[in-house]
Amino acid sequence: MFKKCLKYDLRAVWKVWWILAVSVTGLCIVGSLGLRFFIQNVSMGEEPVSTPIMIGSIFAMLLFIASIIALIAFVVVTFILVYYRYYKNLFTDEGYLTFTLPVRRQTLYLSKTLNALIWEVASVVVVVLNVLFALLVVPPSADGLINPVAYRGLGEFLQELWEVAGTWTLVFGLEVLILLLLYGLFFCGLVQMCVTIGSVVAKKHKLLAAVGIYYLVNMVLSFITQFVSLFGMAGLVESMVYLMENHSFHVCMGIISLALLLGCVMLAVVAMILHFITLGQLERKLNLA
Repeated sequence: MFKKCLKYDLRAVWKVWWILAVSVTGLCIVGSLGLRFFIQNVSMGEEPVSTPIMIGSIFAMLLFIASIIALIAFVVVTFILVYYRYYKNLFTDEGYLTFTLPVRRQTLYLSKTLNALIWEVASVVVVVLNVLFALLVVPPSADGLINPVAYRGLGEFLQELWEVAGTWTLVFGLEVLILLLLYGLFFCGLVQMCVTIGSVVAKKHKLLAAVGIYYLVNMVLSFITQFVSLFGMAGLVESMVYLMENHSFHVCMGIISLALLLGCVMLAVVAMILHFITLGQLERKLNLA
């Protein structure tokens, strides 16, 4: 049943998401080419620019600005699609039908959590691909449309990093990737917890209650993070610097890896707490009346 629930959740978002992804990608391609046109004709032009070229360059720059706004809006709309489906499928009249299905609530919740994480990753991938395309075509090149100078710079940076850290680079990259995935899981758990509590507590205006709870919880978490950073990070950094100055290279790399791993564990624990709170609300206190 889990696969079927996940398939229906994915299909429901996909019907709208792919149109948004294709549209924003097309606009970003046009916007990137527009920025290239602007740079070639205005920023790098040695001769006075004619009025038609100037008007075309301004229009091209506006297209680039519109593509940036569209890219941000695409991420926001993706999140709205995912979490509104979570709310609608569980806490509106549709929820009566959902909970009559022969499926455990843990299964329903797990499918929606994985659905949210998949679309979070997918939206980030679309953004990254559009940025990489912009880096490939925006810098003007005398050799043609493609200018790999940004990729060469990235390659040189990775090569220097490999020369300094060696195979530790792979370890750090894996830990950073895990950290990003855990942050996505944390964000998913935070939003779903706020939607759930807001829908359980409030009889009316459940979405407004969920938004208010989200900002309240986010403010509390921000305060805790700032408090820990203020009183704990200075001592932690000083201790790490001391250890790294008095130990071998591999020990220093191990300390950095351990710090990243500790961040992963802490984020995983917080994410699990959020998800267990949400699941507890669904299991014990759900009231659709």
